[in-house]
This record gives sequence, C-alpha cells and structure tokens, in this order.
Amino acid sequence: TKADLEKVTKLYLDDNLLADVSAVEDFKRLKQLKELDLMINPDLTTDEIVKLQKALSKCEIIHNATQ
Repeated sequence: TKADLEKVTKLYLDDNLLADVSAVEDFKRLKQLKELDLMINPDLTTDEIVKLQKALSKCEIIHNATQ
C-alpha cells in the first residue's frame, strides 16, 4: 500500500538487469529511503545515477555504473 511504501528505508535492486532509472518519479515517493542498491545493473549509466541522486538527495545510492 502507499502507507507501506512510505516506510521503506532500504531497497535492493542489485543484479536486476535494469536498463534505466526512468522511474525516478516513483522513487521520489519513497520519502524515507536511505539506501538504494543498484549494483550489477550493467546498462545503467553514471548520468542516470547522478539524476537519481539529485532526486534522492538524502539517499545513499550504491552502484558500479561506469559509462
């Protein structure tokens, strides 16, 4: 539920073969998010991570994007 989403503090999406983070607007709804793990998603770019970090300024984003 929406109330449950607002309680999420850690989200692990590692090794999910994500191609982009175009759902940034969805992540913004996770107001309590403190840690987001995006490791082993080889198609994610550093530009996308930077954009996401701006949207989630209080969240630590763990990634290995190199492009």
